[in-house]
Order: sequence, then structure tokens, then C-alpha cells
Amino acid sequence: MESKIVDQLRGCIHFSKNLNYKPTVFIVANIVGCFDWVYDYEKYPSDAQGYTELEIELFSESIRSMGFPVEVFTSEKAFFQYVSSHLEPAKLVDSILYNMAEGGKGPGQKALMPAFAKFYGIKVCNSSPHANSICHHKYHVNQLLISNHLPTPKSWLYDGTQFLNGKPKGGEKVIAKPIYESMCLGVDATSCFIWDDSKADYLSNKCRELNQPFLIQTYISGYEICCPIIKLEEVSSLGVIGFGIDGNEYLNDEYKVYEGHKQHEYFSYIPEISPQLKRDIMLTAEKTFLLLGMSGVGRIDFRVTASGDFFIFDTNESPPPKKGTALYNTLLNLGLEEKEALQAFFCVGAAKIL
Repeated sequence: MESKIVDQLRGCIHFSKNLNYKPTVFIVANIVGCFDWVYDYEKYPSDAQGYTELEIELFSESIRSMGFPVEVFTSEKAFFQYVSSHLEPAKLVDSILYNMAEGGKGPGQKALMPAFAKFYGIKVCNSSPHANSICHHKYHVNQLLISNHLPTPKSWLYDGTQFLNGKPKGGEKVIAKPIYESMCLGVDATSCFIWDDSKADYLSNKCRELNQPFLIQTYISGYEICCPIIKLEEVSSLGVIGFGIDGNEYLNDEYKVYEGHKQHEYFSYIPEISPQLKRDIMLTAEKTFLLLGMSGVGRIDFRVTASGDFFIFDTNESPPPKKGTALYNTLLNLGLEEKEALQAFFCVGAAKIL
């Protein structure tokens, strides 16, 4: 199975390299320390959601090395201005967007760039605006998965003043997450706690800080397992990769926090789980990918208990194309070279449009 996937990935890269006509690829990304958004959070500035110049250069160069013209824009505004003032808008239809930018703050933020591109007829490598918007509403994802009988922790939605679907039982261990954010923005050392009604004031303050509702979710102690997904001829899980914190593979009270790499040692590993459990996780990840309307590449994250029960607790429709990520490391584990791994992010997404 793994050799078949590697052959498909290398075939996809070979196909891209050998195209007679190669359209221009637009890459839009935010640079750490250089965000030009009108609005950001005071307590949780968004710098950790950006890329370094080197990360952007490595990815863009991997695409150039296949013969594609590449234009890099280091802010959403720069891309908007370029496209809206283009002297030959008909030529934009031949181009491709690879979006790495967050698109600002609030509901639907990650849908901004693909929606803008589609308005001008620019093809998009990443998931659709709809999939981006759905995946960036944690509560809607949770309820969609539950309604389709996929395993997910019990969750509640707090809108800043009240719960909208009941509330946790007193004494239940929960974790609070802002519903629209990624990369753990808004999650800190205070986010996991034992529920009692006095915590409502804490939640109200968090909602005001980030100007959005919060997802309150039953906390699952266990192994954190990431499952990268690609979609070429069919949807395929690439396997599983574990995520550990401070030397611990089994996570009791440990969880990822915003800019946690500054406070903790994060590491990845190959989890030792039974073949049947691995297959079950991979199949569930593939179903989730399809259900949420993702395309190209994606990632589904699980917590797996000591008894082997597993729960979906996060999704990512746009895994970052850079070294050290779950998808990148998985591609290396499968046998791809470093440049091939970066090229795969682009080629898999572009396969549906080239």
C-alpha cells in the first residue's frame, strides 16, 4: 500500500514537471513579524501563524525547480492589489493560487483567499472556500462528525454569555478552544480545567479577549496521533504519526498551547499501535476528509486512549508546506526526498486542475 502511494506521489510530481505549458503559480503567505492586518488580538498576536522567509523560499523554490513561474506575495493585501489592478485579467484564468495565508480574523477567515481567487477565475490548489470555512468552525465540525457517527469528544458551545446546547457536568475535565482559530491560538495553560459553574466568568472573559464563541470539549487523555491525507485518484491516508510533549508520548494533562514550542519540547514519533487500530484510524480520517469537503492535502488529529478508543479532536484542510510538520515528516518516512516532499504539497493539490 505504501509503495503504491509513493509511486502515485512521484508520478504526480513527474507529471507536473513534464507539462508542456506551466501556468504561473501565486503563493500568498504571512511572514512572521510582518503581518499587515487591520485587526489582531492584543493577548494573542498572530505571528506564530506566519512563516519565516526561509520556509517560504524553500517551498517556492521547490515549485520553480519543476519549471513553473512563481510569484510570491507576503500579505493578502499585496495579492489583492496585484490581481484587482491586473492589466490583462483574462490571463489570470491560467494561473494557480497556493494559499498559505490566514486571511485575517473571525468567521470564514481562511476562506477569504480561495474565494477571492475563484472570483477572478484563478484556480486554487487548496481546499474550497466552503471546506476552509467549515473546518475553521470547531463546533460545526464537531456536530457534523457526530451526526455521521464518527468518534469525537462531547462538546458544548459558549457564545460569551450562555451555553447554547446544555453544559458540562460538574467535575468533568474539559478544554476550552476558540472556535475560529488555528495553531492553538487562544489556547494556553489555563484552557484545561475541571468544570463547575464558576468557570462561566472565565469563559466570558476569553470570549471577549478573542471576540468569538468558545468550544468546550471533554478532555481526552491519551496518545496524540496525526493522520495526513492526500486526494489523487482516490482519498488515501498516508499512515499515522505521533505527537509528544516534553518527552511524553502518552499525554495526561499535556496539550499543545499557542507558541508552545517556546515553553515545551514538541517531538514526533512513529506510534506503536496494533495494525487493526491503525487501519481504523486511517479509515476514519479518510471519511472525515471526504465529509468536510477537503481536497488536495489534509490532516485529521486524534486522541487515542490507553484502551484503544480514539476520538477526532482537530482537523486541518491546509497543512503548512514546511519542514517538521506531520505531513512533511510522513512523506519523508515514506521515502520521498526533502524537495519531493515539498513538491508533493503543490502537485497533489494541482493535480485536479492541471
